[in-house]
Amino acid sequence: MSSKFKRRVLDACEAALVRHGFRRVRLHTIALDISPDFQGWVGLNTGVYGDRVCVTPAVGIHCVPLMRLICSLKKRHYKVSEITTFAFSLNTIKKGIDPFNFLSEADLEHESERLASFVEQYVPLMRDFSSYEAVVAVSKWRSDMLGGYPEKVATALYLMGRSEEARAWLAIQLEHFRLKERSTFEPFEEFASRLLHLIETEEVSAPAAAASSSAHLDARWDHLRGSYL
Repeated sequence: MSSKFKRRVLDACEAALVRHGFRRVRLHTIALDISPDFQGWVGLNTGVYGDRVCVTPAVGIHCVPLMRLICSLKKRHYKVSEITTFAFSLNTIKKGIDPFNFLSEADLEHESERLASFVEQYVPLMRDFSSYEAVVAVSKWRSDMLGGYPEKVATALYLMGRSEEARAWLAIQLEHFRLKERSTFEPFEEFASRLLHLIETEEVSAPAAAASSSAHLDARWDHLRGSYL
């Protein structure tokens, strides 16, 4: 199966998602406008296996202020929705789902439309997870996976106006990271230093979610996890 056909498959899937109300931000970057701070995010995990191209969608969210700030603190260039804040592969949400299989040009229209219809069912999940509370909860749950999740917890707490909690989280994570390889500790230490400097020098106008207690955050996460995962 050629790389040209794989590109045709991805183009067909993206076009179908756009017909279902999603937005193509750039090549292979699909988003759904939810609020000024949050976008739904769709990833198309693609594999080429002999006679077919298989696509397994992932759905999640992209928090614009959070990802922009993290990129700034890490001295990286930011692109809207280029990287998800967090996402779930749909074969982990819906057990037993098979990948969408494209064997020939004849499959493009039908299979891509079926994929888009399937992804559209998870728009409520994207909306439910589009909050700073959810970012903190999911990122804490995944913090042992690294992948930027410890940074997302601290940054989300800071943006919620919960600077003391952000400070405490960073202190715990710095101790945790010290036990890891130096190549892992040093980048996190640098990030933590920059965020702590920001906490010391700037006030943040917190979003409405800041009023929620930690107990409410935990309860909301239990509800979301029970509903979807």
